[in-house]
Amino acid sequence: MQPEIEYQQFRAGLNSMSEAVNIPEYQFSDKREIKKLQEEFQSSFLQTTEWAEFKTQKEGVIPHYMVFKDGMSVSGYAILLTQRKSLFKKELYVPRGPVLRNPLQFGTAIDAIENFAKTQHVSSLKIEPDFMDEYSDDIDYQNIFRKYKKVDHDVGVQPTKVALLKIGSRSEMVSQIDSKYRGRVKNKFNLELKENETVDNFFRVYQSTSERQHFTKRDITYFEDMQRFLKDKTKIFGVYHEGRLIAASFNILHGHTLTYLYAGSIREKNNMYPGYFLVFESALLMRDRGASVMDLWGVSDDNPTWKGFSDFKRNMGSKVVNFPGSFEISLK
Repeated sequence: MQPEIEYQQFRAGLNSMSEAVNIPEYQFSDKREIKKLQEEFQSSFLQTTEWAEFKTQKEGVIPHYMVFKDGMSVSGYAILLTQRKSLFKKELYVPRGPVLRNPLQFGTAIDAIENFAKTQHVSSLKIEPDFMDEYSDDIDYQNIFRKYKKVDHDVGVQPTKVALLKIGSRSEMVSQIDSKYRGRVKNKFNLELKENETVDNFFRVYQSTSERQHFTKRDITYFEDMQRFLKDKTKIFGVYHEGRLIAASFNILHGHTLTYLYAGSIREKNNMYPGYFLVFESALLMRDRGASVMDLWGVSDDNPTWKGFSDFKRNMGSKVVNFPGSFEISLK
């Protein structure tokens, strides 16, 4: 379920389905069917065949394509990734899934995934539900995951707190920004946005930022492979000033969501606020390609090393939402 769906729509859907909820059957399918479903259900990019193929290349995971059926119709799907954690430990991992048409089937879908995991000789099962915390009164995930332990975000799982920016017209997006930050997107320095930036150019700026801010960086092959497997879903933007690249971002466009995954900027040009210009203008550009929301990815209220970019994402006028987190159960 995409986070941009209005809560009222979600509740209306629950009310219409609450009278009769069938337990979904499941079967395994091929990539062709999943490719159709991932577009129909507008899932997270983490629940796409392209992402599964990328992770297979980079980390040697084994993907499983599970389809849930309610009678003759498809009610949802999940991409499950078997990954080796150590020489003697394998884990079945479900990032931002399962993806379901009927949210009331969440508990039975989890049971089906858990039963399948027990046949795969894995040590553990890790699941990251794809719905916001405000839905928890309707999807009783605390009861569903009562046998599971909650995994700390620092152990390499997806962010539980993300910033979502609604993409509208230029004037609508300006109006979302706090008045004291609106001047930062007015382009007083004649900045230029370039689409289809190269991985090499992006990486040069990204590497400079990682060294300056002391965060763990990916190597360039990670981005090259991501572009190779996700193809036209990857969107790389660059911001130029007088012909010089001063900021860049690596994004994924899937369905109606543009996800802002990695970015960097040149320190001596930060007084021009190229990051603000980059997010603002790339969101507007992708609006014409069907994007209605920009997922600015993780923010934190507790980690001091995240403060700078967390504040930046909030300053853009985004809404911070919470996901339930990552849940793990030992199967041995």
